[in-house]
Amino acid sequence: MGIIAVPSDVSKLRDLDTLFEVVSKKLGRIDVLFASAGIAKFAPVSDVSEDAYDETFDIKLLHRPEGHPLSERQCFSHSEHVVR
Repeated sequence: MGIIAVPSDVSKLRDLDTLFEVVSKKLGRIDVLFASAGIAKFAPVSDVSEDAYDETFDIKLLHRPEGHPLSERQCFSHSEHVVR
């Protein structure tokens, strides 16, 4: 069983292309796509801006809606083994 981790920003197509190129070269195919995203920004609570809170909330709880569909699309475009 091959398992690798490739840090990527799921909202950026260039990162996703790199991700799936690395996976394809190292493993040959993708059997399961587990899309998970998170960020961490450290500051005293009193210093956290509304924008910083919104960004953290969007990514950790709402999973940035553009991230998962882009991950799936790029995964399929890099895989010869996907049933279409």
